[in-house]
Amino acid sequence: MATLSAIVIINAAIGFAIWGIDRKRATYGLLLPAGIAVATGLLLWVILVAFSVSYTPGISWLAWLLPMIAGMLAAIATVVVLARRRAASDDARYTETLQAR
Repeated sequence: MATLSAIVIINAAIGFAIWGIDRKRATYGLLLPAGIAVATGLLLWVILVAFSVSYTPGISWLAWLLPMIAGMLAAIATVVVLARRRAASDDARYTETLQAR
């Protein structure tokens, strides 16, 4: 249970930090990167526990480390992809609105 709590708290903190670092954070919500990071970390943790990785001597640390890394990478990928698409969509919408007048 301590592993699960640590993964949720650390992945949420990583998601909030990624949101804070991003320059285009105004295009999406505060909870999106944190939610993606937590969901990805928890899903990977469940998979690792189902395959008994957390109970295998010598590699039990993988159940702590991999979900945090996966959550961080998923949050970064979401922010990069979403910020690009959202900025392009907003620019197209602004251009369309200005040309209509």
